[in-house]
Amino acid sequence: MKPYIKKSIAAWLFAASPLAAAELFELPTPSPESEVDYPEQSGPTHDTVAVLTDDAIQIIGTPIRIPSEGVTTFEWSADGKAFFATKGGSLLWIPVDGGEQKVLASGWDWVRSPKPSPDGKQVLFVSYKHEVGRRICVLELDGNSPVRQYVSGHEPVWSENGQSILFEEYGSDGPRLYQLDPDTGESGPYAPHPFFKGMRVHDIETSPDGRTQIVSSDSGLHLFDVESQKVHQLTDGIFYEDKVSFSPDGKCIVFRQQRIDPKMGRVDPNVVEFNLDTRRMRTISDKAQQAAFAPKSFDIQLLNLRC
Repeated sequence: MKPYIKKSIAAWLFAASPLAAAELFELPTPSPESEVDYPEQSGPTHDTVAVLTDDAIQIIGTPIRIPSEGVTTFEWSADGKAFFATKGGSLLWIPVDGGEQKVLASGWDWVRSPKPSPDGKQVLFVSYKHEVGRRICVLELDGNSPVRQYVSGHEPVWSENGQSILFEEYGSDGPRLYQLDPDTGESGPYAPHPFFKGMRVHDIETSPDGRTQIVSSDSGLHLFDVESQKVHQLTDGIFYEDKVSFSPDGKCIVFRQQRIDPKMGRVDPNVVEFNLDTRRMRTISDKAQQAAFAPKSFDIQLLNLRC
């Protein structure tokens, strides 16, 4: 394993400024390209990030590259030993150490957006079948329970305590956020703040401690402080940004960013890291479809099996 990994990054600096109904950071101003050295990680780290390219899941800063042609979305397992991945109409289990891959569930036209529950005992995902349409699904990982299917929805995520599911769906008045109780199957409107009412939301992600939420919309990424009820705009909406992942300490996020072309739509996807303390942003991988921080339980010593 190489002692240093060098990446070329573009740093962005944000300063606070007021705005009615929300607190906005100023729009980003590019600074000159710079080169940064990343020392080799040793022992558990919350800085480990995996990215999904067209043909592999790559763990940044390591030689770990797991072939994954056809995989559309992925997420770390709660114990950091494997990835949940979607491919075609199947949900897969892909061990980080290169072990045998398993099909956890299949039989749909397609599946997307796997998310393990905080306790690691369940996995959430979206399925689609022509006969029934889109469904939010939950699978117990005990190997004995059938998939539970719920209402239609987009980009569902667990709440921080795993007792409810947040998702987006379209209503007569436009896109709205909803909350689902997986025990009862009941769902209803979810409104973190009036600022987001009627906004075209792509997804919503809650920090590990439940104190903040990142809302991805057509107008950019917004940070909602649950305790103060304040909204901070992180990005300006020039790019299409979604697939947000928090670091275990809640201080950084990674997300997918795509340039908007008037004729071609969303093109040139890459993944970006944003430090919520320093308000600096840097590109960590070009032409990648998604990125995800490893959970706190991940032990980088496992990678020695493949280095």
